[in-house]
Amino acid sequence: MAGNVSKMKVGIPKEIGSGDRRVAVIPESVKQIKAAGHEVLLEADAGVGACIANAAYQEAGATLVPNTADLWSQSEIVLKIQPPIQNPTLGRHEVELLT
Repeated sequence: MAGNVSKMKVGIPKEIGSGDRRVAVIPESVKQIKAAGHEVLLEADAGVGACIANAAYQEAGATLVPNTADLWSQSEIVLKIQPPIQNPTLGRHEVELLT
């Protein structure tokens, strides 16, 4: 790990905006984040809309998290494309899931 940078848990959630098929990070980016000394948590199927399989992320070093709420609560930083919004499935705003 370079310098005195602390290891962080970086969470990559599935985008839930209407019709949004994008994902904030591709497998190559996972490798770069891991090389910087951080852990990458990926919500299962986050890349499916962008035609990127869970296996590609796992091969790059990401840990799959099957539960949305767990991904948010386990992450120290979250990388998203869209700003946090109300999660209709959980009935909570994504920001509330960080705690």
